Amino acid sequence: MDRLSFLFRATMIAVILLIFSTGTALGHPVANVALPDHYFYWPDTQVFFEEERELGEVGSLNHLSINEEEDSENVKIIEHIVVKGESISSIALDYGVSESTILNNNYIRNPDLIVLGQELKFPSVDGMIYVIKTGDTLGQIANVYQTTVEEILDVNDVIATQLSIGTTIILPNAKPVSTSSKAASRSGSVVASLRNLQWPVNGVITSQYGWRKNPFDRSQTQFHRGLDIGASRGTTIKAATAGEVVLSGWQSGYGYTVIIKHGNDYTLYAHASSLTVRKGQWVSQGQEIAKVGATGNATGPHLHFEVRVQGNSSSKTVNPINYLANK
Repeated sequence: MDRLSFLFRATMIAVILLIFSTGTALGHPVANVALPDHYFYWPDTQVFFEEERELGEVGSLNHLSINEEEDSENVKIIEHIVVKGESISSIALDYGVSESTILNNNYIRNPDLIVLGQELKFPSVDGMIYVIKTGDTLGQIANVYQTTVEEILDVNDVIATQLSIGTTIILPNAKPVSTSSKAASRSGSVVASLRNLQWPVNGVITSQYGWRKNPFDRSQTQFHRGLDIGASRGTTIKAATAGEVVLSGWQSGYGYTVIIKHGNDYTLYAHASSLTVRKGQWVSQGQEIAKVGATGNATGPHLHFEVRVQGNSSSKTVNPINYLANK
C-alpha cells in the first residue's frame, strides 16, 4: 500500500470515529450496534449476559431481575372491624387468607358467632400472631407452633439472638396450641393462647357480647364488651384459667373487679360483692377469686366477664363465648 492510500484510509477512519463519538455525546441514538458475541459484564449489578444483544436491550436496568425475594414489609398484622353483611368466609376471601387463620388468631370456635363492631386481628399470611415473652427463643416458639425458625425470620424484621420482650411477630404456617399441650408458667415462657376456659359462674346469660340497648337509657345503644351471667348474690366466682392477678379492687363502672393476666391475654370479672384474691397472687384454674354482687353500674347481681387478647384494655375484648368450654 502506497503512502497516499494509507493516509486516505486513516483519514476516513478518523472521520467515521469522530462522527460516531459526537453523535453519542450529543445523545443521538446509535441503533443496531451489536455487542461482541461473548460474556458482557454489567459493572453495577454483577449480571453477566452470555449471548449477543443490541445496546438498546441492556441500556436500562428496569428489565433486569436480580435475586428478587419476597419483601417482608408486605407481611403485616391486619386489624379488621366487622361490618353488616360480613362473615368469616367473606373476610378471609377479601384478605386472601384461610378462614382458620382468622378463627385461630381470634380464638373463635363458632364462625357464626361474630358481631357488628367486633375487631378481628390476624396476619396477612396464613399463620399465628405471637408476642415475645421472657425466656422465649425462636427455636422454642417454632417447635411449639409447628413452624420453622427460617420461616419466622423470612417474614419478620428480627434477629434470632436479639429478641425483645413484648415484640409482636408473625408465625407463618403455625398451628394453634391448646392449653393442655403447653401449660402456662409463672415465667410466661411460651404461654399458650386462651382455650376452653372454665365458666367462672354457673348461670343464665343475661346479656351477650355486642351491641345492645343501654340498660340505664333504652333510647341509646352501646357496645357491650363482655358477657353478663346472672347468678345469686354471694355465688362463688372462679378463675377461668390459671394466671397472675394484676388487679383486685374497685374499677369505675365495673365496681369490685378482678383482672387476671395469662401471658399477654387477660380475663376480667366485674360487679363483685367481695374479693378473695390480691394483686400479684398466682391463681389456678377454678380457684375462687370473688363473690357475685351488683357493685358499679349494674341493674342486679350478675358477673360481667371479659376476655382481652393481646393487651389489657377494653379495646382488646373479644366474644367470651368463643373461648369458654362447652357446658
